[in-house]
Amino acid sequence: MYQRLCNILTSKSFFLFGARGTGKSSLLREQFESDCALWINLLDNRQYLKYGRDPSLLASELKNLLHTGKLDIKNIVVIDEVQKVPALLDEVHLILETPEYSNKIIFALSGSSARKLKRGGANLLAGRALLNYLYPLSSLELGKEFSLEQILNWGSLPAVYVEKDNIVREEMLYTYVAVYLKEEIKEEQVVRNLDPFSRFLEVAAQSSGTIINYANIGRDCNVDPRAVARYYEILEDTLIGHFLAPYHGSVRKQLGKSPKFYFFDLGVLRTLTNSLASPVVKGSYAYGKAFEQFFILEVIKLNSYYRKRFKLSYLVTKDGAEIDLIIERGSLSTILIEIKSNSDPSIQDAKHLLSLKDSFPKSETWVVSQIKMARQEQGVRFLSWDSALREIF
Repeated sequence: MYQRLCNILTSKSFFLFGARGTGKSSLLREQFESDCALWINLLDNRQYLKYGRDPSLLASELKNLLHTGKLDIKNIVVIDEVQKVPALLDEVHLILETPEYSNKIIFALSGSSARKLKRGGANLLAGRALLNYLYPLSSLELGKEFSLEQILNWGSLPAVYVEKDNIVREEMLYTYVAVYLKEEIKEEQVVRNLDPFSRFLEVAAQSSGTIINYANIGRDCNVDPRAVARYYEILEDTLIGHFLAPYHGSVRKQLGKSPKFYFFDLGVLRTLTNSLASPVVKGSYAYGKAFEQFFILEVIKLNSYYRKRFKLSYLVTKDGAEIDLIIERGSLSTILIEIKSNSDPSIQDAKHLLSLKDSFPKSETWVVSQIKMARQEQGVRFLSWDSALREIF
């Protein structure tokens, strides 16, 4: 088990959100199983049916534990994959407002989808349950076992990363995608017709890390652009990816109005594009694209884990100047980042940063790559990706 960076605050009840396979149940067991008064796993069909038929059983079971002395101060009650029975959140809400229970129970509510919760009562817990997110393994969590080439090719879902056999890895990832479509999309009735959504998944994966063109994607998938927008919302709600918004500020020549979208794991992304059989070759376009997505995903993960709440965005002007990543850090300087996958970037790689720097007062300009020795030229810092992450966070 890797030491995860997700720092769960246990003074209050909490949600732990993360896509399937990111290790939510393992993390909860490692940290809380010894203090657990009740563990409800809604992936277990028996428990799913039990609480689905009668969610009020939760309160009666807790009352019984309290009266038999098995429920002491601040016991943990885990509800794993809570989105499968959203009505349980109403019960949790009532229990947290009942003095008899509220000071003796902390609810740990894990979920791989926020979609049903948004419609099933999660807002009732606003302020009563803290939010935590778990992602595929980060470079910092992997430590000495980190391999950039492995992540660019296979991603970093824990079970896939520890597997040594590439054939098994490939089967695991294709199964992952199939299970996602079957359980998160079809069985949860997120979309009525799975075929166009499946086509959308492939096209969206091919477009990962680029500005979303809803009309073009809709034409490729033979669906209305409004359906494409809804499909992207489904991907975000089921924690399969992240939007990167266009920068909104005082840059007059700004053009980008649509967000970019990044799939949460490079292994899953390559599975959706049916490219697992073709290794990513260093120096190729595919390698550069994968490296850029890897770095941005690392920033997203660490921004969440360290609770920095930095505002992340990108910028493309009508003149074609582009900044891959803008990190606004409140009272600290804004960082403008160009991402390159090579090990010998030049000042030419920073031309867009230099042309736009004056539009960002008190900003820093960085070129992040696989450079071995950091340097500075014309006010631009050239950093290795891992050094950049350490400085940012």
